[in-house]
Amino acid sequence: MMKLLQLPLILVSVITSYGYAESAFEQGESSHHEHHAHEHGVARMNIIGDKNLLSITFTIPMLNVTGFEQTPENDSEQKILDDKIALIEKINQWLTLNQQAGCELTQHSVQIDSENEHPDIDFDIHYQCNKPEQLQTIDVNIFKQLDSLEKIEVQWVIANKQSAKSLTKKDKRILVTD
Repeated sequence: MMKLLQLPLILVSVITSYGYAESAFEQGESSHHEHHAHEHGVARMNIIGDKNLLSITFTIPMLNVTGFEQTPENDSEQKILDDKIALIEKINQWLTLNQQAGCELTQHSVQIDSENEHPDIDFDIHYQCNKPEQLQTIDVNIFKQLDSLEKIEVQWVIANKQSAKSLTKKDKRILVTD
């Protein structure tokens, strides 16, 4: 069943990348910037709801997680990275879906884009929802764990509705019914 969700996530990634590439192209930036939209202080979140499954990708620059921009170069930096990832992996402490939807976290994974000079950390998060039609709100409270995070650009497609929103430290709620 998870393979079915991978296609929509890939499509969202492609559409998102295309939008950034098109914008960069119009501004005359180099091809390096066209491929990878990386902005300090800004994370990206894509949410796809497909029947009882909810899949969330959360991408954040390494700098906003660790305080340094490159992959760890020594044991001290590796410990900082490991500790921060362990903190973010406590997903239920910073990502809350309204209880009426009966959503349960089923799996998550973390990947580091170490091939890029300025790496991102990608979190894939999956839920199984007993009453997906009851999903109304998603609260994203990661700002207190990551002080340098200023904004999260969110896009979602749930129950044939799509929308987008910028979350901030003061406005952390996604209303998926909008």
